[in-house]
Amino acid sequence: MSIQQLLEECRFVSSADDAAAGTSDVTPSARIDMQGWDGVLLIAKIGTIVATGTVDFTARSASTDVAGAKLSLTAALTDADDDTLMILDLRDPDERYVDWIIERGTANSEVDAVIAIQYRGSSLPSVQGATVGASASAVRPAKQ
Repeated sequence: MSIQQLLEECRFVSSADDAAAGTSDVTPSARIDMQGWDGVLLIAKIGTIVATGTVDFTARSASTDVAGAKLSLTAALTDADDDTLMILDLRDPDERYVDWIIERGTANSEVDAVIAIQYRGSSLPSVQGATVGASASAVRPAKQ
């Protein structure tokens, strides 16, 4: 039995960089093409949320490479949730392209990053996205 690792079985994509404190919506730089993938895990790292602030993280999908329609998959935070992660797991989307929207309301909040991890690919090992600058993996690595 071969030992497979996440780096071989998943595709990692940086879907958004740091968004300074504000109340405007944050959207991805590009849609995620799900052709050949069964699911995608979307992870948003949220920084400081000012008192009364809210953050909603919602998955979207579309049949073409355009901003998608909202799905009934949302995670929500309030000002008590500074410096936490928001995670959405979307399996078998009905449409080929997936993206997301982070809606920041009432008071300022920071979005540090959003990472997309596509999983259950039909062609392995996976080729990492262009936003992955370096990676390494090992099984039972030797001590240095």
